[in-house]
Amino acid sequence: MFASVVVSWLIDIATCRRKNKIIQQELESDLSELKMWVDELFQAMRDTLSSQDKNKGMTFKVIFDEFIYKYKDTLTVNALDDSFVGIYVFINLILSKIDKLTTGEEKEYLVLQFDDISLFLTLSKSIFDFRENIFNNGNYKYNFVFAGIYNFLSTTLQYYDLLEKEYKSSYSDNDGKKITNG
Repeated sequence: MFASVVVSWLIDIATCRRKNKIIQQELESDLSELKMWVDELFQAMRDTLSSQDKNKGMTFKVIFDEFIYKYKDTLTVNALDDSFVGIYVFINLILSKIDKLTTGEEKEYLVLQFDDISLFLTLSKSIFDFRENIFNNGNYKYNFVFAGIYNFLSTTLQYYDLLEKEYKSSYSDNDGKKITNG
């Protein structure tokens, strides 16, 4: 009887360790996906901006400032317009990924890795407000939206490189068609 209890206990420990490893791997994957979606959002925003030099790289701050300047007085932007579909999709992917990271099993591992999830929650609120301003004629202040996104990027080491990255237009100067790799 004692032997079966010990065996059962050892099996439980092994199962728990395996489950913890799987959750940790899923967290790492989700953090990488979040970075990819944020990067894609910035690229989609850059692609909506007309510029004299489409090959000129723009950092997140420049893209954000020019994007807001161009669209802040627009009553509403149609999410189904070709140039805004990507922005709408990437915003929603970011929001769903943050929701997954900050709830459920991954939340406890996120807290262990980052000590605090408030940066992720602030990013979520900022991205949500950004979506509401653009697509639903929201009345949030863009400086708070920018501050939330900037604060997340600048204080989360894994995402810091997105602040300095220079985004170039995905469209060629000649014919206005999207440049694809391959």
